[in-house]
Amino acid sequence: MQSEVLTFVEYLLSKSEQEEAQQDERAWSSMSLTFAMRGMEHEDTPQYSEADLKETFE
Repeated sequence: MQSEVLTFVEYLLSKSEQEEAQQDERAWSSMSLTFAMRGMEHEDTPQYSEADLKETFE
């Protein structure tokens, strides 16, 4: 019975570590995107209209 309890505790620990790693990965990804996009809100971007389309589909 002790062996089963130990196996279950190890499973719970492993699951917790995986969830924490996933949260860390999401945080790093979000931070990376934030830094990559930093300052872009002040850049001039082209304004496109229908006249710019080369092909239209109906």
